[in-house]
Amino acid sequence: MLSLKWWTVALAFAVFGPLSYMAGARFGALTISESMIHYWVLFGAMWATYAALAKFIYQTAVIKFQQR
Repeated sequence: MLSLKWWTVALAFAVFGPLSYMAGARFGALTISESMIHYWVLFGAMWATYAALAKFIYQTAVIKFQQR
């Protein structure tokens, strides 16, 4: 994840975040309604934002640490 660009990280998390949640539903751990498409879009966007922000914060911290 650290060598990827921020938008690739965001895209990967936007796709695989909701898919991992749906995998739990597939095996009967969760019940998912088909009418919840807006939730899945929001869930993917939320994970994508989190991942891109975490990558940015980590890289900023590493750069500042290396400059010392």
